[in-house]
Amino acid sequence: MASPAPVPLAALRAYLDRTAPSREALLARLFALTSCASCACVIALWETLGAKLTQQLLVLLGLVSSYYLAIWVLIRRGKYARSMSWFNLMVEVGFVPAVVVLETMERGPVWALTSPPIVFYCGIIGTGGLRASRKMALIAGALAAAAYLTVYFAVVLPRMTDVQPPLTPPYLLLRAFFLVAVGAITATVAHVIIKSGEEALATVRARDVFGKYFVHERLGAGGMAEVFRATYSPEGGFEKVVALKRLLPEYRDDAAFLHMFREEARVGASLSHPNVVQVLDVGRYAGDYFMALDFVDGPPLSILLKRLKAPLPVRAATYVAAEVASALEYIHGRRSPSGEPLHLVHRDVNAPNILLSKMGEVKLADFGIARAADRPSLTEAGVVKGKTGYMSPEQACGEPIDGRSDLYSLGVTLYEMLSGRRAPAEAKFDLCGIEQGLCAVLSGLLQPEPSQRTATGAVLREQLARLPPELAPIPHGQEELKAAIARASEEPSPAPLAEIDTMRTTPARPAARSVDERA
Repeated sequence: MASPAPVPLAALRAYLDRTAPSREALLARLFALTSCASCACVIALWETLGAKLTQQLLVLLGLVSSYYLAIWVLIRRGKYARSMSWFNLMVEVGFVPAVVVLETMERGPVWALTSPPIVFYCGIIGTGGLRASRKMALIAGALAAAAYLTVYFAVVLPRMTDVQPPLTPPYLLLRAFFLVAVGAITATVAHVIIKSGEEALATVRARDVFGKYFVHERLGAGGMAEVFRATYSPEGGFEKVVALKRLLPEYRDDAAFLHMFREEARVGASLSHPNVVQVLDVGRYAGDYFMALDFVDGPPLSILLKRLKAPLPVRAATYVAAEVASALEYIHGRRSPSGEPLHLVHRDVNAPNILLSKMGEVKLADFGIARAADRPSLTEAGVVKGKTGYMSPEQACGEPIDGRSDLYSLGVTLYEMLSGRRAPAEAKFDLCGIEQGLCAVLSGLLQPEPSQRTATGAVLREQLARLPPELAPIPHGQEELKAAIARASEEPSPAPLAEIDTMRTTPARPAARSVDERA
């Protein structure tokens, strides 16, 4: 059996960098609480320490506690910077020498060199390891030793009249050496932990990787597949984030589902358009069938509407419709290598299959039940595949369909965006409250007779472009969509970045004859 492929250290380092703010916040809270607890100890030793030294130590501890409390608040507000960790380390290393100076001035050098705070140095050096940085651990040990010797030779030693062996310069140099050694040991421990993490990731990679794809969290699951965020990570350090779609294990040996999965991969791989999620790769690994897709860093339209709990801003809605219309114009116009029209129909245009990026990009996804003229139909006689709330009358009846069926589905989706409501069960689309210009566009899309319906995506884009500025998708639609996505992302309960609805299989039913009679 081949050894597991090594995980690039950059992936682990990226994770450690992402989690650095949380670790620094934990240390800040720890030092703030320790300083407060130390204040209680100092007060309890008032008679032993003396009034003046007690007051000085309380002031110093109060400053340290306030400083780390402020750091904790800043990090919680997203103000973390890498330099903050280095500055905090300097504060920590400088705390013990400050205490030694105060004790030397008030209680004498012997007291200062034998008091409990000296022991705290080892813990301070250990924070370099907690910060997952070998360099910081080494520097912490070296700085602690240098600060300790500086205070000893500059402040403590000149005030000593009778230097006993444990406090002579050779012994203090040995103590400084041990501080450097603690730094080196901490750095080694940090290195071992990081290395162990790398090996653990390699083990996970051997189990959960699809060839060169390193699998991360699951984004969603549906009728026949599940989707993960993954990193395409071949040799050489190149990395690209993708969405990895894997056929569920129970369908590995199902010929019909395998055929649909391969058809989706075949159709998706043949498409290249800014508004279409492209299939980048397809294959089989350890018995699992998978395909790699464009990763869209944002929610599907259905999740956005659910989070907003309100209609989408009008220009954002018309922008989404115009972008999907562009995708449909491209799809419906595809030709074979010999130049013959493919008559490709998506057959599953709906809110869950429209993916939105945080930058306001719009991409049509999921060609699992798409059909082209150059392939046999995937639909059995008398059986309809698609999502019932979005299907055109002819699709619902199992009749022949063309691109106008997708435009009907887009009309249902546009109605959902503008009204904030799912399509009614009886297809009585209430257009009250929707602007007059958009009512005409919607009516054209929702005509039950294909011959009376908006004919192409290009026609729909022209209609949307001719709308008044307060309704038109350009030039403000994308910005309004970005703002809506940002607003929705502030919701406390995050939803998956991708959603795959269970594909519904419905028996054929009669078609209704008017916009007010269809679901």
